[in-house]
Amino acid sequence: MRRPAYSSPSFNFSAMTRKIDVDNRISLRNYYRIADNLLKQASIYREEKNLIDLYVILLRYSSLVSETIPYHRDYQVLCSKERSFYKKKLLAVLDELENLKPEVRRQLDELEKVNARTPVHHVDGPDKISYASSLNNKASLGYSNKPCQTLNEEEIFEVQDKRSLFSLGWIHTHPTQTCFMSSVDLHTHYSYQVMLPEAIAIVMAPTDTSSPHGIFHLSDPGGVSVIRNCQQHGFHPHEEPEDGSPIYEHCSHVYMNEKLNFDVVDLR
Repeated sequence: MRRPAYSSPSFNFSAMTRKIDVDNRISLRNYYRIADNLLKQASIYREEKNLIDLYVILLRYSSLVSETIPYHRDYQVLCSKERSFYKKKLLAVLDELENLKPEVRRQLDELEKVNARTPVHHVDGPDKISYASSLNNKASLGYSNKPCQTLNEEEIFEVQDKRSLFSLGWIHTHPTQTCFMSSVDLHTHYSYQVMLPEAIAIVMAPTDTSSPHGIFHLSDPGGVSVIRNCQQHGFHPHEEPEDGSPIYEHCSHVYMNEKLNFDVVDLR
């Protein structure tokens, strides 16, 4: 049902909006939450007149609602009224995509002539919070030598909904360990990356003098496939991806902006 996207040398829309295979371990409610968040972000891009990102977000929504969600095992349990509601939204999105295509094509042609990048800088900000926690050997949103489990996640969703926030990934600390992704971290991040391919996992390891922080993601398709097929819980070893890639790696699609403002909401 998704209509083909315009392509350009600098923007591979097929790669940016490729189909997400359904994973029944992730609840249907979470899939629809992501779909709703995509439309919220689309509203922001629409208001900003950011048509290229709006186009990408709407393509992702159309793929998620038409190519992924209908294959979830609980989809048929969903009442027909709800299915009809999302189908109507999908039709409106498809019409908007068609209307956006000429202007998106024009803007991409202009970008081809410029194609400049922002200089890369260091990570800053969460260090101060994680360092204070590390002095007391507390893990912030993560797992260490004293693993913790996130509770009352609905409080996080409530904050996101009130502020119209969109999850780009997650951040946690290793108070006394080195900067790496444990097996538990990999499974945690999988739930983010399977929904948003560019989702990132930030690890803050203030006591690791050689690498106090890292920004990681699962290799794709290698690492994503390994975790998708793993049914184990807790800390455990994983097989290496069949394609020879590492199971996770440093992100190459992240750019730093030292002037970016942000708020910290402490729900502890």
